[in-house]
Amino acid sequence: MRGNLAIAIPFVLAWGSEPQAPRRRSTRPRRGTRLRATALDRRLAAGERVGGDKGLARRAAWLASSSSRESIASALRDVVSAAERRPAPGTRAPIARSEVAAAADELDHLARRLQAPGQVDPRGVAEAWLLITDGSGPLYNRRSGHRLDAAARAARLALAPAGPGLGQGAAQA
Repeated sequence: MRGNLAIAIPFVLAWGSEPQAPRRRSTRPRRGTRLRATALDRRLAAGERVGGDKGLARRAAWLASSSSRESIASALRDVVSAAERRPAPGTRAPIARSEVAAAADELDHLARRLQAPGQVDPRGVAEAWLLITDGSGPLYNRRSGHRLDAAARAARLALAPAGPGLGQGAAQA
């Protein structure tokens, strides 16, 4: 019975019609964007403009969405919370605890700015995203060569949307 049910699920039965397979949208562009996400994030964080690159535009839109920003802010707060707690016996958190503790205020400022209403520059969101996803970065690696508080501050300042006459990410401290 279970096998028959799995076969029947992909079909839609309209009133008085024969079963039809649902129309499928191509996932190729979205799948390609997901596979290239880190490279796209690095390009955005470096300040590259979206221009005519549809993959870069999709990634920038995803990063700048309120749900993505909320998730990144939550992850930043979770990291700060984890740095304040003692790890359970036999486990070791991969975060650079002392660096996170020292940068806690700046990480909180970044999280609050990510959650603030209004538009943001995808560059800053990409920088924040890379901060929490790059295992070789200052959040996880004391010897990364970058200060965590400076990286968090740079991401926060880069969140300011580019306006007329301003460069992308330009902001006052």
